[in-house]
Amino acid sequence: DTEQLLNSMTGISSDDQSTTLRDPNFSEWTVVSVQSKERSTSPPIPFTTSTLQQESNKRLGMSVSQTMSTAQSLYEAGVISYMRTDSTNLSNDAHNAIERSVE
Repeated sequence: DTEQLLNSMTGISSDDQSTTLRDPNFSEWTVVSVQSKERSTSPPIPFTTSTLQQESNKRLGMSVSQTMSTAQSLYEAGVISYMRTDSTNLSNDAHNAIERSVE
């Protein structure tokens, strides 16, 4: 509820909120504190063929054939390396090649 949110954010009581926010002379907010927190996130896992098809349908409304045709076009353009896989694991050779390219 908006009223509870404003009360928790501003410390303005419920009774004073409507009056204060409707007051034409009230035009200023003051930040009294800022909290900073460290946060870490992990990147999303790579797509398998199945999850690529599911997400493209869910987010973009694409059919399986549209998805795979688009993936094929991206592969042919050199944008992606390989579009069909059922594993998200990388071989030792792939790990080594990545390490060499990063160094």
